[in-house]
Amino acid sequence: MANLFRFSASLAARITKCGCRARFSNVRVQLFRAQKDDCPREPSIAKTYQQLSDKDLAGRKNDLLVSGTADDDGQFAASFDGDKLDYAGECIEVVVSFRQIPGSEKSLDPEEHFLLARYCPQWEQLERYQHHYYDFLVPSNIWCAWLKKHDIWVICGRVTTCEKPQSPVGGVKVKAHDVDWIQNDFLGEATTDANGWFYIYYDGDQFKKTPLSPFINLEWTGGPDVYFQIEAQDANGNTILLLDEPPARGRKPDREDITNCFCVELCVDLEPINPVEIPMWTHVGNYQIPDSTNMHDFRSNGYTQVGNLAFTGVMTMIGQTGKATASRKLRYRFLYERNWTGPALPANPVTKDMIPATQVGQIVASLSPLILEPVYVNNPAATHNHVPDVNGWISVESDSRYTPVGNRLIRLNSTHLAPSQGYSNPSPNPDAGTPAAIDAARQVHEFALAYELQEDTGGGWTTIHESLLEKIVINNASALMWLELDEFLTGANLCQPITHTVTVRYTVDHPHLDWFEVEIEKQGAHMDWPVPRIDDGGSFTFRGGQSTGTPATSDNPVNVAAWDACSYIVFLRSHRRLTNGYGGPGIQTAYRTFCKT
Repeated sequence: MANLFRFSASLAARITKCGCRARFSNVRVQLFRAQKDDCPREPSIAKTYQQLSDKDLAGRKNDLLVSGTADDDGQFAASFDGDKLDYAGECIEVVVSFRQIPGSEKSLDPEEHFLLARYCPQWEQLERYQHHYYDFLVPSNIWCAWLKKHDIWVICGRVTTCEKPQSPVGGVKVKAHDVDWIQNDFLGEATTDANGWFYIYYDGDQFKKTPLSPFINLEWTGGPDVYFQIEAQDANGNTILLLDEPPARGRKPDREDITNCFCVELCVDLEPINPVEIPMWTHVGNYQIPDSTNMHDFRSNGYTQVGNLAFTGVMTMIGQTGKATASRKLRYRFLYERNWTGPALPANPVTKDMIPATQVGQIVASLSPLILEPVYVNNPAATHNHVPDVNGWISVESDSRYTPVGNRLIRLNSTHLAPSQGYSNPSPNPDAGTPAAIDAARQVHEFALAYELQEDTGGGWTTIHESLLEKIVINNASALMWLELDEFLTGANLCQPITHTVTVRYTVDHPHLDWFEVEIEKQGAHMDWPVPRIDDGGSFTFRGGQSTGTPATSDNPVNVAAWDACSYIVFLRSHRRLTNGYGGPGIQTAYRTFCKT
């Protein structure tokens, strides 16, 4: 009967003291009969571990017992016949050869060899062979020094929930960044495993190089200053930002100038609504509504404190509902009224047709992997959907695993309150330069908005909270912008060249105009500002203006006699004082072209 031996092992290196390991995936493993007589019964990697040259390895070829390749998890197993190799269980040497640095994408050419251990295995006699297993773990100081030699850096860590008892969060993406004095560098990203662990490998060049390289190619300090983002995807594939650390976090002592092997513990807040959370409506987008105790962002006339902005488009209502349960039913709605005078709440409910699909929260169906099922208001395609009834009432999600997202209550399409209207600038346009009649869309539309929350007490619905914004100005009209050149109206056709003067006729009108201007540009170059920018000067009554160029002013008509023969563009631009709560519309433009001969 053959004298069979079976050797198996787990091969890895400790990265840091927090439990992270670099598994030796797909490394070449060779077992040799030891060349030295001194042989401990237990391996001491710290004493034995050393790099071998190709010549060193070639000198051991006559003592080779078996070779093979570890699997993706760094597990290795191989068998050999002791009789054929004249081996009876004595001292062995274990050599590993790396073609690639484990965990990173950096290849090694030529491969690098290391004597991992020298010892006398304790073989266990089984029915058909003798077996030995050992868990090899290279100490972190040795391993990280070798990584540093190749300028390889690694961040390992774990993501858990913040609330106690903490639970691992699997299947989320962790992104690492370096805050730098010239630019912030993206170091890398990784997805957490079922136990919340992640590993991010990156090259030193990813934080050492700058836009000024090679002239300035190094950080002031040795290592990066790191901060993190954590992202998840809900069941619909939407990206949810679970953690968004500011760059300043990288300047804290525990994150500044980190070593090439760094361990971090991160947590995400997936805690359900606090049962004692105070229900209230607090913001329209980023703008805080008035209440009895706090500073706020609205003027008494319905505009914002900063910028005197009116509102437009789809507006997001931010606030809190309190916690609903199977035994505590809650519902809420918004109300509106034009030119409200009080004291009762606004009379009209915000109904289903006025609310675009709004994700208000998510149900944490699983932590590892993290599975987030979105909860919507008015999205028929969603699994968890709360449809407003005919009176605008929206039920509050009662699942115990429910967490809000951004404290969104609804998104309100304000075109159902203030009409939307665009305006054309026909060519030719004889109306340019004359006052424009103010239609319904270009009026000042003032509304009151209210938030109402009710609880089912068993004997019917009872109002438990009300919030009121007494005045908000809303407008969804474009600026009326008419532009024409007088020479085109009096000439034979719109293609005739211009030789001496350009008379600009314009009309600009909007109830919330910020500024307007007229500019003439030569092909690819600025030429003149015939009508310098005119702004509102802080006036709520500024609507724009008009001009026919008659009588003449210093700005209009424009003497072009000395200008180059070329094509030119006359621009009329304007900007409105509007926001949807997060940002406003861009610059609006009308133009005419002419040729100068």
